[in-house]
Amino acid sequence: MMTQTLNLVTTKDDEQVAVWKIVDNTKDETKSDTSTTNTFAIKAQNIFLTHGTFSDKQTCLKIAEYLARLGHHCYIMEWRGHGASSIPKEKFNFETVATYDYEATFRYLFEELKLDNLHCVTHSGGGVGLTMFLIQHPCYIDKIIAPACLPAKLMALQ
Repeated sequence: MMTQTLNLVTTKDDEQVAVWKIVDNTKDETKSDTSTTNTFAIKAQNIFLTHGTFSDKQTCLKIAEYLARLGHHCYIMEWRGHGASSIPKEKFNFETVATYDYEATFRYLFEELKLDNLHCVTHSGGGVGLTMFLIQHPCYIDKIIAPACLPAKLMALQ
């Protein structure tokens, strides 16, 4: 059964950023390929997804559900002022989102949840925010695996 769990993460400038965990509870921690005579198990991966400037988790939800059906754990971050995140008290821009929203989310994923792997999939401005965040916090570069930016057509799976 596909579940969406909301966790609100507090940023250092006191905003609430929504981090949604998308998992298929019918899957275990490994996935197997039995389509050939060779069987193998692959450890479930953790996948961070985020949207662009003018959207919310819905932009990432279909691909997150697809990946969850394959046995992976997906985490969708909604920027401040988007979706279930708080409405910001002050104007914000890419730098604000990179400095505070991504920082709070990555701190939550690595320090609270203690994830041991993380792949990143971003849409549009989400890739800009991730890049800016990683420039500010290079300590996370070695903790993520194969960051990727997908074209809008791939993210709009319907």
